Amino acid sequence: MATKVNSNTSFYGNTVISTNSESTNLKNEITPHNNSKIGTETKISSLSGSMMLNKSQLNINELLPIKSEFDKIVEIFLTKSGFKIISEEKIEHNKIIKAKKSLDEKVYLINVLDSNDIVKEENLKTLFFKSIKENIEKTIFISNGAFALDSVNYANVNSIEIFDKEKLNKLVTQ
Repeated sequence: MATKVNSNTSFYGNTVISTNSESTNLKNEITPHNNSKIGTETKISSLSGSMMLNKSQLNINELLPIKSEFDKIVEIFLTKSGFKIISEEKIEHNKIIKAKKSLDEKVYLINVLDSNDIVKEENLKTLFFKSIKENIEKTIFISNGAFALDSVNYANVNSIEIFDKEKLNKLVTQ
């Protein structure tokens, strides 16, 4: 199995990454960064373009990830709602999840934003256009922060379900 990486690729959590590649360039491009909030971030730093790394070139050893309180609430919400995760992609503070409900064949596109920032209309537009591009009918935006009025209006017009931390907590504790 190969992993596609480029200069924006990061591995988050307690991930230990090393390379078996004899390429000195590749060894120099894998750089660890420490950040006490998220554990270790290892970044593929200076690639121009992208490259495919296979198992013989890249060792990814995932240790137990450190989950925030928000991550735990989101996980409980998804489980209680009957979602089965198909795929998950992390982009900065966003986690983009594709999931199905057990009795439903529809795919949901779920954006989880682990940030206290106020969610603006542009954030929802990005999710909405991604769902159109990928032909996904149902979209959900979950945020650790609050939603601006323009984003609430945009969500209502475009049938995007939105959940802030307070609303999630109420649903999870029911």
